[in-house]
This record gives sequence, structure tokens and C-alpha cells, in this order.
Amino acid sequence: MNLYQFKEETISKEFLLTLGYYKLYRADNLQVDNKLVFIMNVAEYDIPLGSTIVYHLELGAIIDPRTTKQLSNAFCEINQVGYALTKVLADLFNINCYLPFVQGYVVYMPLTGATRKNANWIALHLIKEAKQDGQKVKLKTINGAEFEMDFPKGEFNQRVHDAALLTQGTFLFMKTFISSGMCELQPPEEMGLLAKYEDCNCSDHQEMRLKVTDLRYMFINIKAVFLMKLGVDIIGRDEMIKYYSQNLSRFKRNY
Repeated sequence: MNLYQFKEETISKEFLLTLGYYKLYRADNLQVDNKLVFIMNVAEYDIPLGSTIVYHLELGAIIDPRTTKQLSNAFCEINQVGYALTKVLADLFNINCYLPFVQGYVVYMPLTGATRKNANWIALHLIKEAKQDGQKVKLKTINGAEFEMDFPKGEFNQRVHDAALLTQGTFLFMKTFISSGMCELQPPEEMGLLAKYEDCNCSDHQEMRLKVTDLRYMFINIKAVFLMKLGVDIIGRDEMIKYYSQNLSRFKRNY
């Protein structure tokens, strides 16, 4: 298959800014959902129609006026929680860089540091093949479209492994929580690149599976992280955290 308005070319930034530029669709108020395959930063080129090129699984390649940072923050609309739970898990497992957006098995991974910059992002759940070639990574979507992205630093498979660890951690935590209510949660059949690490038995995955299925441990840490974020740079922070933690513990009890 192809990227809708394009033929058999492998889609890259160079192609989209030259031969493919005038075939890009324009969509005002594009809804950020879990079918965005990539968001590509082109802000530095000062092109007239937008700052980002987006490839949507159903709508094709689109030029968007928002920056990739604005679009990645709009991922919060998918689950209304945003990166909060991912940050808790990343802190538990010492994943300090390249924080992905994770909601179950919907995963958007930045290809460069995204804290202050406009990074490129890819949807791991919508990509079935990937091959790193120096500072580029060649990718194929679940519907067969091929594209290429810049990957200037690091080892791509290790980055995907870390994102997959957070993904499975999020899923197992939610599964453990709802199973106490006689409900059942199942992973999707299509996982994209995440499937490769679903049965990973490395020490990090083993530790993760033990921790996230211990609800008491998880809620203690979730509460601690949120209270720490609320109390950054406040004098007497430890006492404040202890006070609010005790109030939250009383709040969850019936009497």
C-alpha cells in the first residue's frame, strides 16, 4: 500500500518537503487520536502551511500548523491522564530519557529528547517493521506503507524495549486493578513493534511484572509521586507529603 496521495515512494522528510509537498493534505482542527502513525517536525523550514507533517492511518499525510510539541501534548486528549502514569512507571524503572506516551497498548515514542524541543514521534502500535541504518530508521506500518525518519542518537531497539516495558507495566497494573472487580482485560491482537517484547524475560521485565501487580506498592508510589510534584520547592515538603498522604489514606476508608 502507499500513503494515500503518494505512490510507491519511501516517504522521508526530504521527499515530503520537495516532490511530495504539494500533495500534502491540509486539515484544520485535526483530531489527535491513536491512529497517528508519525508526527514530523518541519518547523525550522518556515514553510507557509504549517510546522508539522502528520501521517494518519486513515487520512494520509497532512500538514498541520501546530508544532510537534503541541501535538504530543494533545495526546492527553486520548485518555485525559496524559503522561502521568507513564512518569510514575518511568521513575520506578529508572527510564529517565525519551519518555513515551503510553495508554495501554497505544504508544507514541519520541525519536529525540522531547522535553524542550520539537521532536519527531512514531506510533509503535501502528508499525510492524523497523530497521535502523545509522542515523536513520526505516519503518513499515501495519497497512504496508513505508517511511523513513531521522534517528540521530542511540539504539532504536533498546528504545523500543524500554517503551514496551512501560506499556506492559501499564497494562498489567490496570489488569490487576480491574480483576479485583471480577472484570477481565485482554491485550489487543495487533501490537505492532511492541509484540517483540511481550515475552521478554530480561531482569527489567521480571522486576516490572512483580512491582506493577502489587497494588499496594503501586498506589503508594503513585501517591508519593503526585504529592512530590505538588510540593516541589516548598519548605516543609516532607511534612506536607506526610499530612496529605494520611488524609488520602483516611479518604479511601469507609469510616
